[in-house]
Amino acid sequence: MADGKKSFLFYNDWSEIFKELPPEKGYALLMHILAYVNDENPNTEDDYIKLAFASIKNTLKRDLDKWEARAERSRENGKNGGRPPKSKNPEKPNGLNRNPENPDEPEKPVIVSVSVRDSVVINNKRFLEDLKKNETEHASWAEGLHMKHSLKKGSLNSLLKQFIWHLDNIEKPHPDLKSFKSHFDHWLGTCGKSGTLNEYKHSNVGML
Repeated sequence: MADGKKSFLFYNDWSEIFKELPPEKGYALLMHILAYVNDENPNTEDDYIKLAFASIKNTLKRDLDKWEARAERSRENGKNGGRPPKSKNPEKPNGLNRNPENPDEPEKPVIVSVSVRDSVVINNKRFLEDLKKNETEHASWAEGLHMKHSLKKGSLNSLLKQFIWHLDNIEKPHPDLKSFKSHFDHWLGTCGKSGTLNEYKHSNVGML
């Protein structure tokens, strides 16, 4: 953790990661997170922890980058004498609610925007729901992934959830199911090379 930073954000959606882990693994993951944010450079040989921590680490690094950027701006402002003085003739209200000079003027509509991150989660979760709902339709694709990556039967459901966490953290939307499937295949290959798929290899139960 950077000098002067005494806290970090713990996101609600991480609870889904912990729910997928046995209690002892969840505790180990929590201690791994705390060691990481305290600059203890933790290492683990546990594939569960490696895979679960990967997306969390990306979020922590992104938050740290944002914090350091704000801290740098604050230091620069301090060097320049702090915030500029307020104008003695402040601008009149811009009428976002009701203009004091024209109280009968109707309120302007409030524009509600959806953040990129929310749209990413909704978009990719929709594809996950489609795969689970239409399992028979996607059976040949699932079987192909089992064979290509030497996965045990029944492992794709858990891996797809972890893939969604990964997409959520990197804010990666997909325009269609085809690109979602292609990215998932590539992600499995990357995880396989790093050894984080070892726990999901070789067995015989179910499809998705």
